Amino acid sequence: MGIQFEAFVVCEKTGRLVPTGYVLKQDRIEASPKPADDFSFKCPACEEMHTWSLDDATVRLVAR
Repeated sequence: MGIQFEAFVVCEKTGRLVPTGYVLKQDRIEASPKPADDFSFKCPACEEMHTWSLDDATVRLVAR
């Protein structure tokens, strides 16, 4: 399974750190350069859609 991380970003409207619902593998986070993919999710803090990239994310370990 490998090491996995949950991605969080700051809500543009509330300023709160919120979960994106995405879980990423370690190799994706450590890639250099980071993939330029954009991800979208419905924010649990403001209920609006946000778009984010890996450069925007804060990650937390969820599985080893």
